[in-house]
Amino acid sequence: MTTLNIPVWGGSVVIQDVPFSNKISGTILSVGRLCRASVVPLFSNVKLSLLVNHVVVTTTFFNNCWWLNFVQKEGKNVSAAVTPLSCLIEMNPIFPPFSMSLSLRKWHERLGHACDKVVISFLKKHVPAFDTKQWKPFFCEVCARVKSTHWLARARADIPKEKPLDLLVCNIMGPFNTDAQGFHYILTIRDHTSTYSIVYPLKSRSEAPQAIINCITQLQVRLRLTPKALRTNSAREFTSSTFAGSLSQMGVSFVPSLPCSPRENGEVDPLNRTLGDMARAMITQSGIPTRFWHYMCASACYIHNCIPNSQSSDSSPYQKLFGRAPAITTLYPFGAEAIVHLPATHQVHKLAPRGIRCKLLKPLMMGGWLLWDSETNRLIQLASVIFTQFQPERVFAGQVKKGTLPHILNVMSLREMKQRDVWEVINKTPGMALIGHRWVLDIKRHSDGTVQRFKARMVAHGDCQRPGVDCMEMYAPTALLMLLRLILATACLNRWQVALFDVSGAYLYSPLEEMVLLVPPTVFLPHLQWKVLQ
Repeated sequence: MTTLNIPVWGGSVVIQDVPFSNKISGTILSVGRLCRASVVPLFSNVKLSLLVNHVVVTTTFFNNCWWLNFVQKEGKNVSAAVTPLSCLIEMNPIFPPFSMSLSLRKWHERLGHACDKVVISFLKKHVPAFDTKQWKPFFCEVCARVKSTHWLARARADIPKEKPLDLLVCNIMGPFNTDAQGFHYILTIRDHTSTYSIVYPLKSRSEAPQAIINCITQLQVRLRLTPKALRTNSAREFTSSTFAGSLSQMGVSFVPSLPCSPRENGEVDPLNRTLGDMARAMITQSGIPTRFWHYMCASACYIHNCIPNSQSSDSSPYQKLFGRAPAITTLYPFGAEAIVHLPATHQVHKLAPRGIRCKLLKPLMMGGWLLWDSETNRLIQLASVIFTQFQPERVFAGQVKKGTLPHILNVMSLREMKQRDVWEVINKTPGMALIGHRWVLDIKRHSDGTVQRFKARMVAHGDCQRPGVDCMEMYAPTALLMLLRLILATACLNRWQVALFDVSGAYLYSPLEEMVLLVPPTVFLPHLQWKVLQ
């Protein structure tokens, strides 16, 4: 009898009283002696694996016995080593003793809650006795808790989104550096359907609720429509009961995003990024100081509403909301150089220039412009503005293309003037006080830039007449703005309906009792050479 020493990682296993003979190339090990030596036999049908110090050793079944190869070393003791080691020792000691009857769920727990695919692959390689066909999907509550990720909650189906002003979404940009007027934030409001956007500068985030209420009030006045729902994030300034009560009184449903779910209100984020990119481009191109950043954001929003985007297709957000094309004549770049006419009350002295150079900040709702005078560092609101870089090109008669001439002749209203006896052709005599004229030609275009119609007006040089000699007074038969205000005020007071209409060639209907001698347009009417229009 001898002792069998089996070296394994982390120590060795010693089995006492093992029969041994030098003339025999093997020995017999009983299951009882293996168990007394802390070796765990694992049976699966006819397969036998030995668990030795957390290491699995495989055997070979032959002739109703299980064979384990060993080699003899010097000395009386016999050292049994697995040969080859990589084939018999399948893994490193990483888990405690186990039973082959463990379920896949238990293996999932033993392997650190790995995914099912990894567990099955592991069992196929290291525990071939395990039947992986018994695997069935199961839910692990521990994995659901510790591996929890954020799921984007879908928008609730009761929020209307089909028509303009069904849903308004808003967010706050900032904080930015202090503006010239003390602003730090920008409130962006966007209509979900039309993608029309509005921006409000804020000095603090607490001003956002009142700005939203003012925006809804303006939409009610301009469009006679009230937004049905308003979506914001769960910031403190939006979740007050006062703000929710004000919206409820106006008939607006308040739908804040869920806590810790900023992506639920992520529709405004692309708008904020676009406005930020446009504002940075305006700063770089215009050279205006960054302290006017809130004007840059306002101009960027104004231009963004007038151009198509991925959601509005070929139309613009302005046209989708208001039903008419935006005014292209007001689309000037931020910081465009302009000459502003100063009123007489603002002129320094008689010999001072009547106009000064300024830079455009934004168009005003009342029809004027907001400009910045860099020399005096003041803001000016005026309507008498000439943008030097965007003046129409003047073309002489000899430069007009032949293909364009028929269109010009059709709109010159010469036929209407002849039908209404606007003038009478007389012979030219010496001593006549003649005045010249000029044709003002223009092209009216659609919102996409295509030609809508050509326009032409004949303008007499009344500035050439001498007061007291050629005329006693000069006047223009046009309606005063004060008169229009009076008409609109009277209509509102009496609840009258106001209709607008256009009269073609309205300036030809003005009665003219004085005699005016005009040089005829011989370029288009060559037969009137040496004639005078009276």
